Amino acid sequence: MKSTRFWNGIGFLMMALLLLPVCAVAYDVPVKVSQDGTAVPDVDKPVADNSCWLATAANVLGAADWGTGANAQAKADNIYTNQLMPHFSNGVLPGWSSLAINWWLMNYGFNPASADYNPTIDYTNVTYIAGVARPGTYDFLLRELKACQYINVGLQPLTGEVGHEMTLVGGDWAATPGSQSVWHDNNGDFVAGTDDEAAINIFTPEGAWTSILHRNNIMYTPEDATLLCPGLRKPDAAVKNFDVAYFKDMAANGSLVNGWRGAGANWGNYHGSSGDTYPVWLNDLEVEIPNLQMPEPWYKEVYLLVDYIDRDDANLANIQLNVGGQLILPDRVDWADDGGQALFVWILDELEGQPASEILVFPDPSYRRLFNISTGQGGPVKDWNVATICVPEPATLSLLMVGVVVLLCLRRKA
Repeated sequence: MKSTRFWNGIGFLMMALLLLPVCAVAYDVPVKVSQDGTAVPDVDKPVADNSCWLATAANVLGAADWGTGANAQAKADNIYTNQLMPHFSNGVLPGWSSLAINWWLMNYGFNPASADYNPTIDYTNVTYIAGVARPGTYDFLLRELKACQYINVGLQPLTGEVGHEMTLVGGDWAATPGSQSVWHDNNGDFVAGTDDEAAINIFTPEGAWTSILHRNNIMYTPEDATLLCPGLRKPDAAVKNFDVAYFKDMAANGSLVNGWRGAGANWGNYHGSSGDTYPVWLNDLEVEIPNLQMPEPWYKEVYLLVDYIDRDDANLANIQLNVGGQLILPDRVDWADDGGQALFVWILDELEGQPASEILVFPDPSYRRLFNISTGQGGPVKDWNVATICVPEPATLSLLMVGVVVLLCLRRKA
């Protein structure tokens, strides 16, 4: 306690630095412009509600070029007012931007039935990091800003007010004297007409980021962070054929629940062994995914994309596919550059068999339970989504093409 009060006192003495105009300071990591080079998103939540988490989520999604509108600012505003807020009980419940970003991506950005579906956007890896007030984390977040698209930080006021979330958009390294961080504060702009706001960073001698001094003496302690970074994508053709997502949603009363989202041209057409056209959990480790039973020698391609909570928790999980009683390991596993996201790929040929459904066999129950951000329990898995498609074996495809050419030639002679 003595150490905390000492460093907090140092922060108050440095408060005068907040009066410096942001535009006059050259930050080590300057505020980025949006993907399309237009206005940087800074969505302000309405007065007297708790939707700062939704506003920060909209900032990150808009800056990454998701959503509709003429530019990033318009996209962020549309995502916030027309999509996020109506679903999450009009923003009256406190929540988490990582949950909101995940929900939006699963239902809009990754959903081929949505007008916002875009398979060319690289920003797909949502990483949630708990306990950011530890040595080196602040500098780590600044480094991520150079590769990722803004960062949302959950904050707890030291004076007892409700928690808050802001968007970190730039700043100085921890070792810089008088280090400051630059934010978009979704309570509204402290200085009229100014989006970017500076806050004094306060560190322990070991380099742990204990708090920031912001908005006229309000001290905030950083607790967690949400990053949207370049990640992996399933093939567009598979997603548009049959795609299933399994993720955490938030009910109207604020409780978190697991939910399915199905999409693709064949959603509702494929049937599992029990006749269901949607995935069915057989137990805590196995889930049956409906597919199409094709005559040999067709191939089935199965793509499973898993997002883990924290890249430090990601593990090379031994996920297998049960195909007619035969357990098959993936043909390959791809990992996102910064970890935390893995794409498992199975290519099933005529030798492995092609029943009307496949069973994903997970190594532990965390793939069914999913991580609950409100309790910090459930394991390292944040969400996963799977896509399937049937394609002709290359030789068969060649024969089909030859047949087409022959038919065209015969038609011309006739």
